[in-house]
Amino acid sequence: ASYTGFDPAEELYRLHWEDPSLYTSGGDIRLSVAPIETFDPGDKLQVEAWDNGLLVLTELVEAHDNRFDVPTSGWPTLGTGQERVVTLTALRQGSHAAPASSAPEQRVAFAELALEGLFQGSAAPSELEVEAIEGFGRTVLQSGAVSATFDDATGALVSYQKQGVEHLAGPMRPNFWRPGRVDELAGSAAATLARWKDAMGDSRVGVRTLGQLMQGKPYLGYDLDLGTYQGGPRGTVQLVWTMEPGGSLELNFNLHPSTLPDGSPGELPQVGMAFDLDRRFDHWSWYGRGPGVNTLDDLGTARWGRFTGRVQDERQLSSTGLQGTRSGTRSTTFLDAEQRGLSVTTMSAPVGREGFEVCVYPQPW
Repeated sequence: ASYTGFDPAEELYRLHWEDPSLYTSGGDIRLSVAPIETFDPGDKLQVEAWDNGLLVLTELVEAHDNRFDVPTSGWPTLGTGQERVVTLTALRQGSHAAPASSAPEQRVAFAELALEGLFQGSAAPSELEVEAIEGFGRTVLQSGAVSATFDDATGALVSYQKQGVEHLAGPMRPNFWRPGRVDELAGSAAATLARWKDAMGDSRVGVRTLGQLMQGKPYLGYDLDLGTYQGGPRGTVQLVWTMEPGGSLELNFNLHPSTLPDGSPGELPQVGMAFDLDRRFDHWSWYGRGPGVNTLDDLGTARWGRFTGRVQDERQLSSTGLQGTRSGTRSTTFLDAEQRGLSVTTMSAPVGREGFEVCVYPQPW
């Protein structure tokens, strides 16, 4: 159990998870709140449980007893590596006997727990199949109304269509560069940023593999040389694309950067994915830390939940390389006015840890 506070001046309560074994064995979660002497008769505690971004429980608890149980028997079973975040918000109201909606509420504390799933969930079987189509220097993975087209020369996803509607305005591929801040571009970091800026643009496929996994699903593999910078090799990266029945894509990649001419390993500005979306996808939401801009340095002041925004609003943010940054993200979705769009989710964020970072820019790099 971990505690995250907003403002030290408002930290009236501490949340304690008394017996985690009760949850892992299928029992309820027993929580206690301290210090007990801070409670007033009008205080209530609102408990919210988020299951991978979905609100599964909200309950108002009287604060006259600092211990209470949260029933978990009706919650969905978590798969291995999935997580559930339980948040506690302290609300101060006029009377503990009054309905929750009859008095103004003031948040006076916040805390959260991260609970890890112990059992592998079972996905519902799909009648759809995944088909691979080759030709003209491109490979298409197709399932139902979704088709994904890959450029065999670069290994990039160059088209992602659902029911004939294109979602990408440019290729989606791994990225090892980010825009630099003013202070970085004036210092030693400028050389690191320059080395990796055009790495994927300079890359070329050495080996392409189209095969089948044990489950019968096709996979598409690319071994790429990342080209050279100032006469020295950048390294190599291996991509493996797979498609689930229904059209969701999964990418796993392994990066092997080369050492610098002086023998040092060389620094990577960023490891992730970069892609351009059509301008109509200007609404976005994310599950993770929010509601505003945050970085790894200030995650403790950002609340866990599901938040929404507009890409065009990012123009109002700082023009530095951290424009539109949201850290501690598990998934993010970009939508158009008709609620069609694209979702990106990490599968490897450690439970209760930071997750990944999303940098939103209203115009291409």
